[in-house]
Amino acid sequence: MSKIQHEALAAAAQDALRAPSLFNTQPWRWRIDGHALELSADRDRQLAVTDPEGRLLLVSCGAVPHHARVALAAAGWHAEVRRLVETFSDRVLARLYLLERREATRQDRELHEAIARRRTDGRTLRRRSGAGRVALRLWSRRPRPKGCRCIASG
Repeated sequence: MSKIQHEALAAAAQDALRAPSLFNTQPWRWRIDGHALELSADRDRQLAVTDPEGRLLLVSCGAVPHHARVALAAAGWHAEVRRLVETFSDRVLARLYLLERREATRQDRELHEAIARRRTDGRTLRRRSGAGRVALRLWSRRPRPKGCRCIASG
């Protein structure tokens, strides 16, 4: 692996630290292994009481490869993600491989910039707020399982 490839993978891992996770636990670790960026579950960050089987931990790790690919695309790399998870107890979750250099598009750069701007807002949506109205409109247009209902406050 060249120094440029190593630096691209290291920068992608750094950007991916901003990925959302349940309870903001960020239960993952990155390491550069040979020609790949390897994503592993950090079981020390698993919430033993809330998540004894590690399902929430895996969900929390779901956006991390996406953020790394976005960062690599903005840096002019095409990358492949190979997901390796088969059980809740697997430690190594995925590997990202650099395939080739390519021109970064405007969309690649905009998505990369959005990583730094992303925020989580866990407040309840109020029916009269703009976001609440949008959420209700989206909810009303999608098919719902039998017995499921949307309850909005306000």
